[in-house]
Amino acid sequence: MSQILLSGVTISYRVEVRPRRRHPAIAVGAQREVTVLLPPGMDPRCAPALLQQKASWVLRQLERPRPTPHQFCSGEHFSLRGLPLVLEVVITPGTPATAKAEGDRLIVQVPHPQNVRSALVAWYQGQAREWLAARVLAFSQRVKSVPAALQVRDYRSRWGVCHQDGRVSYNWRIVQAPPFVIDYVVVHELTHLRHLHHQAAFWKALARILPDYDAARRWLREHGAELFW
Repeated sequence: MSQILLSGVTISYRVEVRPRRRHPAIAVGAQREVTVLLPPGMDPRCAPALLQQKASWVLRQLERPRPTPHQFCSGEHFSLRGLPLVLEVVITPGTPATAKAEGDRLIVQVPHPQNVRSALVAWYQGQAREWLAARVLAFSQRVKSVPAALQVRDYRSRWGVCHQDGRVSYNWRIVQAPPFVIDYVVVHELTHLRHLHHQAAFWKALARILPDYDAARRWLREHGAELFW
């Protein structure tokens, strides 16, 4: 990690080289991590200048209010495919951790309160594998792109990745979002199998499948941070 002073504020940032990127960009993740994204061959020493050019935008992103952290206690609110769920924690010493949704309740049974988060993550990952596999299958024929493999990963600042070997990976957290947002993330990575960039041809191909994709992008900008816990 490196540090830089922007308008009197010291921020930490990292630099990543992205093989598909054609132009540099700056990303501020849900956890307020700042990343300078560079195309191959671009000198990483240009990162401070890029950050200075976008200083006002970066600081605005960092000043956005953070969601209230979960305490993983009964009564807290979660979601699955956009539907609200109320957490119900049952402590049963000596039993394996389990989680299930019943109506509007998300019931987690664990041997100790410290196990609640890990039980929830495991349950959401299972839900993500099932739902994403179905949506990838549903859209693959329309996009005319079939991934070599589908993976569910624990990304901290990405919703999905299209790998050069044909694999697509998705962040398990996206299964909390409404279906139209999940579909956008699914189609976004499938479209990258044909267009390994974010140029006009990519967005045109995406719009043929999801004409209203910008609504999903807005939802992620406004609510994406809420899905990280």
